[in-house]
Amino acid sequence: MLSEVVMKDPRPWHVASWRDVSLALSQRQWMIRRLAHRACSSPPDGKLCEGARGQAMWSCDTPHGPVGLSWDWLALRPGVLVMADPMNIVSNLVFVDDEGRPLPESQRIVELNNVVHALAWQPGVLRAHRGAAELLAA
Repeated sequence: MLSEVVMKDPRPWHVASWRDVSLALSQRQWMIRRLAHRACSSPPDGKLCEGARGQAMWSCDTPHGPVGLSWDWLALRPGVLVMADPMNIVSNLVFVDDEGRPLPESQRIVELNNVVHALAWQPGVLRAHRGAAELLAA
């Protein structure tokens, strides 16, 4: 189970070491509904000003094992976050076609971007950042 095994000490880039999990494109919406914000990093000084960078990680359990996605983000200005590099999403998710064949990497990255686009990831990072800033101020 994801929460018991993988998430003891979540780091955004841990998903690179997880076992690949295949998922049919037709199951993408099913997975998106289950993905949850698990971890993110913030600037060491705790300030989320223009140019601040970090990583976000979302994951969920599937019948075939945990699936995770991680990406870098960038603050355009306070409260406005974007993906730093949409071509660099780290994931153990392998999308497959109707015959069970893995999609080409060029199509996979488009589908991973579609997943990230469907997530409300910015509020999760902002909430986590507020919590970290409060700890630094204490």
